[in-house]
Amino acid sequence: MSSQNNSRKVMAIEALTDEREFQDKKFGALDNGGGHDLGSWIILIEAELAEAKLAIIKGGSGRNSLRSELIQVGALVLATLEQHGTTDPHEGRQI
Repeated sequence: MSSQNNSRKVMAIEALTDEREFQDKKFGALDNGGGHDLGSWIILIEAELAEAKLAIIKGGSGRNSLRSELIQVGALVLATLEQHGTTDPHEGRQI
């Protein structure tokens, strides 16, 4: 992997980490009761995706810009995996 690609990856991960910290401060950390079941996480992620779609249509700046909305989506996915893990011990329907 080139140095430039690695740098972009590091910047993206830092943006997600910064957003996770912002969300923890705003909504409460996962270890302080801030978690959700998988279905609720999906609904929250879909809501952020809807905001990203709106940013495409209407434009936006700051926390309402398309990139910011995508970072918020990624941070929610990260929070979901932090709470529920990255391996799936279940088979079939989980929600």
